[in-house]
Amino acid sequence: MTMGLRGQVETAFSNAGLRNITDEMLSKCLALSTSHGIEPRQLAAVWEAHSLNKNISELTDHTFPAYRAQVIKDFGDNDSVVITRLAQKRTTASSVTPSPAKRQAVETTQSAIDNIANSVSISPEKMTMPKCTYDDRKGVGKVVVSYRPKKELAQLDRSPNRVCTISSDFDTNVTEVYRHMNSPLEERAKVLEEQLVTMGEAIVSQYKGDAEIEAVGVPRQDKVLCVGRICNEAHEGRLNATSLMLEGSRLASNGARVHLDVSDFEKPYSLFPGQIVAIEGTNATGRKLVAQDIYEGACPNVKPECDADKESLKIMAVCGPFTTNDNFDYAPMRDLFEIVRTSKPDVVILSGPFVDIEQGDPELDEDGKLFPVTYEVFFANKIALLLEELFEAEENLSTQFVLVPSLRDAVAEWTFPQAPLADSQEPHFLKLKGAEGIEFGTLGLQHTENAGQPTAGMKAGVQRRVHCLSNPCTFRINDVVVGITSHDVLMDLSAEETNGNLAPGTRLLRLSQHLIQQRCYYPLFPSSNINLNLQKFQSTKMPCEPDLLIVPSKLTSFAKPAPGETCLVVNPGLLSKGTTGGTYAILDVLNNGDTFVDRVAVDIKKI
Repeated sequence: MTMGLRGQVETAFSNAGLRNITDEMLSKCLALSTSHGIEPRQLAAVWEAHSLNKNISELTDHTFPAYRAQVIKDFGDNDSVVITRLAQKRTTASSVTPSPAKRQAVETTQSAIDNIANSVSISPEKMTMPKCTYDDRKGVGKVVVSYRPKKELAQLDRSPNRVCTISSDFDTNVTEVYRHMNSPLEERAKVLEEQLVTMGEAIVSQYKGDAEIEAVGVPRQDKVLCVGRICNEAHEGRLNATSLMLEGSRLASNGARVHLDVSDFEKPYSLFPGQIVAIEGTNATGRKLVAQDIYEGACPNVKPECDADKESLKIMAVCGPFTTNDNFDYAPMRDLFEIVRTSKPDVVILSGPFVDIEQGDPELDEDGKLFPVTYEVFFANKIALLLEELFEAEENLSTQFVLVPSLRDAVAEWTFPQAPLADSQEPHFLKLKGAEGIEFGTLGLQHTENAGQPTAGMKAGVQRRVHCLSNPCTFRINDVVVGITSHDVLMDLSAEETNGNLAPGTRLLRLSQHLIQQRCYYPLFPSSNINLNLQKFQSTKMPCEPDLLIVPSKLTSFAKPAPGETCLVVNPGLLSKGTTGGTYAILDVLNNGDTFVDRVAVDIKKI
């Protein structure tokens, strides 16, 4: 049994990218699993996130203590199971009467401490450790990450009669539900070819001007410049320095592939499958390109001009889940809306999942009894109702909400890019006996527009309270361009990329930079853990560099300017983590400053 568990632990770590683990470290992990009742897949999941956050690649005597502490922190609740089992075993063992000879031998070897310990009656109930719940969370309102471009920023001055305008007129945004699973192979290949040619031309134009591009796979003794897509030679497993391949376009290279040699490359690099790059190097045999320079992407397109004046703004960025995984109470969202009611931000950006498909079938409480309902009805009675109650409780609240769905949302399509949240059909009331008051086919968001006392702008139809946008999407808040995707693209990139010669502590920002350099919200191909619809690949593109890029992720929360100091990247974290609370971000945008990163202050707080 122990050997079987050892093999499971080793396999789980190998799948998570840790293949060269010593027998000593494997034994320690095995002991950690058995003593705390932690499954091998849980050990591997913690290692994957911990290694990315700490920028480490090996489990050694130096790195194991921090990893062990993280495992116990994340899955410490399993201790109660182990302790309960031990207590039951002790109780069972104590009920057996030993022989006179054995009893005498035990009594002579017991110390005074053993006698005291054995005299205490231990029951499984008393030894069960308390479960960490949302109500027991600590550090409420504590700032965990802060970004200040200057030591002192001017006080945020917002006019009470200000008008905040949200517009999503970028042509890359999906506006309605579309058909999927009907993409012919030729169309998918055409999309990938077009992306490769377009990005390749942009990269060469930026770095090399009118330099001649050589076809991939053609032997040359002199230095050549090749453009292609990074691929993994292995059909499965993580990309590494020995499995790198460069695939050329069908037009220029007939889709040829060559090995990419970076063994002697001394400059920093970060590569992942699907990345469009330009490589300068030598290809003497036509089968291996020895890299001398790597150009990993191009600058994004210039932002279109905007007539809106710079206005002071208060923005909140929040990512779901909005309830803990042990109930459907949505306590974190209730607390969040109380913060919205008191602080009155201009815009609250909510990204899903709103109704998490992984949490099971939803139920509503009616007269103390739980009964199952559809996902749409549940959304209407939880999310939409909480929004409606917020506007009814706070008169003249001018806050606007932006809702971005997630691939884990049960009320949205599960293909990427995602269409905005929308009613599945015309709203109507059920005529079934006992369910006459249930509205069917709608998410209930239409009721928030008239709840409470709408402001003058809302009464006149100038602005809406709730804006449902696509995933991903690019939109404006006055003069500020915001880009967001609710999918954890940073985790997917970090699990697939390979890098070298990088400065420590730059991992998260570098992963975010890939989105900007590749001009795409999901540049990874083949896609990892998502249903990527290549027919709609145009809608995954980043039309211009946003002022604010929001990338919700399970990885460490951060707020940092991207290289170039023109785009601020923010990971607000998740509002709820397991059975306890998470974090959210508050951004104060001033109306003075040359660039957006110079006039914004960010605080990421615990809920």
